[in-house]
Amino acid sequence: MAKQHASILASGQVYTETCMTFMKSEIRKSNSHRVDSFDRSNHTFMVHETVVPKEGRLIGHFSVNLPNKWCNCGKYQAKHMPCSHVIATCSSIKYDYWSLISDVYKVETVLKVYSEAFQPIPNEGYWPQYEGVKVCHNRLMRRVKKCRPKTKRIRTEMNTTDRVPRKFELC
Repeated sequence: MAKQHASILASGQVYTETCMTFMKSEIRKSNSHRVDSFDRSNHTFMVHETVVPKEGRLIGHFSVNLPNKWCNCGKYQAKHMPCSHVIATCSSIKYDYWSLISDVYKVETVLKVYSEAFQPIPNEGYWPQYEGVKVCHNRLMRRVKKCRPKTKRIRTEMNTTDRVPRKFELC
C-alpha cells in the first residue's frame, strides 16, 4: 500500500480521478458560456448559457460571486469544485480556477486520511443490543379537549339606527 501511495505522489498527480473527471466535463461545458460582468471590483458576474445543457434543463442565466464561492446552479456550493459557470467566469478574467477546488479532492489529503490505521470492527455478536430511538412526548404541546376552541373572529356592535359600527361608547 505504501508503494502505491508513493507512486501516486511521485507521478505528480495533484487531484483525485473523480475530481479530474468532473473538471474535464465542466471545462468542456464552459466553452459554450458567455460572461457579462456585473461588478468587476466585487467579482460578481452574470453567465449566459448558449447551448442547451445535457442535464435536462433549459438554457439559463446564472450569477456567480467568486469571493463568496457561490453560483445560482448550486453545483459549486454542493461539490466544492467550480461548476462550468465559475470556470467560464474565471477564464474571462484570467483567474486560475484550479485554486478554487477544495483540499479534500487533493491526492495528498486523501492519502493522509488513509495513512492512519483504523480500528477493526468487532463481530456483531459483541455489539450492544439496539432498542431504537426513544421518543418522549411534550405535555405542554398537548391540546386541551375540554371545550370548543375560542373564536378569533372580531365582532363589532352595530347601531340599529344609523348602521355604523360602534367600537367605542360616546360620552
